[in-house]
Amino acid sequence: WVLEGPAEIDCALFAEGRTLMEKERFEEACPKFEESLRLDQGMGTQFNLAHCWEKIGRTASAWALFLDVAAAARADDQPKREAAARERAKAIEPKLTRMRIEVTEGAPDTRVERDGQDVGKAAWGTGVPVDPGRHVVRVTAPGKKPWSDSIEVPAAPRTFTVTVPALDD
Repeated sequence: WVLEGPAEIDCALFAEGRTLMEKERFEEACPKFEESLRLDQGMGTQFNLAHCWEKIGRTASAWALFLDVAAAARADDQPKREAAARERAKAIEPKLTRMRIEVTEGAPDTRVERDGQDVGKAAWGTGVPVDPGRHVVRVTAPGKKPWSDSIEVPAAPRTFTVTVPALDD
């Protein structure tokens, strides 16, 4: 028997991920679900991946993915799945670690990135859920020297603030 295409590979990955989760081998299960999700954006895979991420401490990722599942289930008129996903997200919310990036003197066209992703100006000063672990904040502006900092965020239900200094010319 030969796996013929993405659907068969997806099924095999999902099944192996479930087996690993049943054995509480979450570190091994999560990549299986991640690859399965890459191949097919199924709600069941999303829910299982969120559960897996929660078990390995990626609380912000799990919380956001449970909310995505709830929204998709609502759009698909699946009230039980929506309720289950919202309940799981609500249970994680008090455990979330947040990061606030304070830009005190932003030059025109200042660009802020967290872990390589743009942080829009409207999000500056807002505590945004992040997974515990290492995060890199990088700030650039035309005509200014770039600034960056690496922050180790512990698993703690609080908000950590990164204050960006004025950039040097």
